[in-house]
Amino acid sequence: MTGNAGAALIVEGKLYPATGTRDPLPRPRLESSCDVLESGYAVVLVAAPAGYGKSTLMAQWHARLMNRHIPCAWLSLDEDDNDKTRFLRHLVAALRKADSGISRTVTASLSADFSGDTKSQIEALAAGLSTIKRRIVLFLDDLHFVQDAESLQIVDWLANYAPRTCQYVIGTRDTHGLRLSGLRIRRQLLEIDLRQLQFDSVEAAQFYRNRLGHDLPAEDLQRLRDGVELDDGPT
Repeated sequence: MTGNAGAALIVEGKLYPATGTRDPLPRPRLESSCDVLESGYAVVLVAAPAGYGKSTLMAQWHARLMNRHIPCAWLSLDEDDNDKTRFLRHLVAALRKADSGISRTVTASLSADFSGDTKSQIEALAAGLSTIKRRIVLFLDDLHFVQDAESLQIVDWLANYAPRTCQYVIGTRDTHGLRLSGLRIRRQLLEIDLRQLQFDSVEAAQFYRNRLGHDLPAEDLQRLRDGVELDDGPT
């Protein structure tokens, strides 16, 4: 956690992608998506059950964007973020990593303890985000942990109404509480689900080659692909 009274409640580890103990399997067909890296969509939704590598893929996108000097904010969510005040505090802290000016504008409009009604807090976020002059990308990982209606209302506003200089990449096991139909109609939503996240035959072969040190017979590999999902990292 960070140091002073106002920042002591920030868990710094939530503001960075988690890193595993092994290098993830390269997946160029997903990692190099121009729709993500070139801001083709306002919102990118990565939705699949646990074990499909959602967080790993998002972290790879995050690294590629940072290498391109695109400002990025990252927030890993958990059950404690069902407290709207905690959620908003960490959201602003994440945005500060991308653009310190956003944080100054937002916090000037919010009470010191981030309390207040949701409408006024959204208005403060709107004022802060309206000052952005360049593209930023906000990653929200494991959104399925957040069930609080007010916290989801803030996410919903960000996705549907925030300035288009902001792009959002959301990882979740389900889409409960998110209004996505308008984004789909306006073609502002890119959806990546378990069908795209499943390893293809080349990736599956490489996965087992890396883990076992030798190739599997083609029939064994196909049987494994048909029967189990291959987990290459965090969810």
